[in-house]
Amino acid sequence: MTTPHTNRPTFDPDVTSTATGAESCQQTAILLNLCHDFLTTASPATRNELRQFLTNKGIAPHTAVGWLIDMLSLRALNASTCHGHTHTTTP
Repeated sequence: MTTPHTNRPTFDPDVTSTATGAESCQQTAILLNLCHDFLTTASPATRNELRQFLTNKGIAPHTAVGWLIDMLSLRALNASTCHGHTHTTTP
């Protein structure tokens, strides 16, 4: 089963607590991709609030949101290949 509009595997929170190794990495990748998907489609108000939050944490305001979105995507890719296994987590 896949999530609508992304062609990514669905995420079952009930399995999360027992996941280890490669399965845990796959679930981490799915969570990061969910955050990425949300933020890339968020409203301007949400993005402005996120920008302010990140700026308060010391991240440059003109790059804060883009940086976070890029890092989510990169870390999802890294998590999808941890433990020597490759998982499909991107469209």
